[in-house]
Amino acid sequence: MLFANYTGENAGNFTPDKLRQYAAAVNLNLDQFNTCINAGSHNDQVSQDFNDVSAIGFTGAPFFILTYSVNGQTRTSTVDGAQPYSVFQQTIGVALQDNKNIMKN
Repeated sequence: MLFANYTGENAGNFTPDKLRQYAAAVNLNLDQFNTCINAGSHNDQVSQDFNDVSAIGFTGAPFFILTYSVNGQTRTSTVDGAQPYSVFQQTIGVALQDNKNIMKN
């Protein structure tokens, strides 16, 4: 529901009123949902999660990490955002080529 209603950064898609509308649309228990929203009981965890992913370079969702080893060294590639198959294919291809080059030497 959140992704389906996303219209851009800072566009007001996730205000408390909008979240309540989404909750109702997917038949959540609105009493429990409103209690949770009003209490802000998860605000600290949400802030910590945001800070954690920002610190490691995540800039949006979805965000994919490909970690692989070449000659004992860990390498990491990322794909940021909803990308076409060709972007994933290229990223994986680079990792495979890295390993193939090591195997030839």
